Amino acid sequence: QIRTRLRKEYNREFQVGLLASEANLSPERFSVLYRKFFGKSPYAELIDARLIAAKRFLSSTSFTIKEIAAKCGWRDQYYFSRLFREKYTVSPRDFRRHYYRSGK
Repeated sequence: QIRTRLRKEYNREFQVGLLASEANLSPERFSVLYRKFFGKSPYAELIDARLIAAKRFLSSTSFTIKEIAAKCGWRDQYYFSRLFREKYTVSPRDFRRHYYRSGK
């Protein structure tokens, strides 16, 4: 249930301590078990969900990069752009240009 919430409510701020208390675990134990079962940390899960949502927004809306960053839960569009580039090896702007040019 917590994993589903992280994926669906990607624009919210989550704290591992609060997620852990929902599962009746310590934050450390929660993080270890989460990584064991899902192959990534709760934070990485949230970042991945945000980046997937950002790709959808970039390819299907005319929102600005700043607006997309905010809608996906980032307060800083430059941090968002850096994470996007690290994950997909292209900037959000270039991703959008390629997406529209290729007609995908």
